[in-house]
Amino acid sequence: MISGNLEYLMSSLPQLQFTNSVEARHRVSAIFKAYASNEESSSLTNILNQEAAKYLSPEKEKLFNQIELKTIHASEFQNSKYSVLSGFSTFYATLKHKLKSLREIRKESSELTNTSKNALALEPGNPLEQEIQIMHLQWQEVENLAIGHFSDFDALIAYKIKLLLMQRWWNFDEAVGFEKYLDLIKMRNDG
Repeated sequence: MISGNLEYLMSSLPQLQFTNSVEARHRVSAIFKAYASNEESSSLTNILNQEAAKYLSPEKEKLFNQIELKTIHASEFQNSKYSVLSGFSTFYATLKHKLKSLREIRKESSELTNTSKNALALEPGNPLEQEIQIMHLQWQEVENLAIGHFSDFDALIAYKIKLLLMQRWWNFDEAVGFEKYLDLIKMRNDG
């Protein structure tokens, strides 16, 4: 990539859009793979981490490498001095709580309506469609938090979160998901 500061890095990264089109996946993957030293073994996130490391202090690099969706709600991220990271982490923790409330409501009631102020209102749909709705809410939150951040560390954090969301969506396999869903239903009915 172009040498310099985060402005150069941010301008050289492929634009991310909330879409699961084959064209978008191919475009983003192709650009990232062009920068990979070992194309076969590097995920897009690893490539981003490696490229970002060239422009970050050791402290920022360590923090940046720790950002993952499965742990983004941790208190260390919620208390971060970086507004995008702390804001998204807090949002994600609240979202997890709302999803838990929604599941409890659905478990108690055969209706899929949202009757609790704390529960999350989702459009009716299958589990995959609802998961995509949840990811879209997360995407929108990152977009809102990133307003005014174009080439600073917060902008890079926002980019990584978006990339993590897109990789998650791009890795969904409807057939595998349906099999897991059927297994869960079977376990619930058997147990």
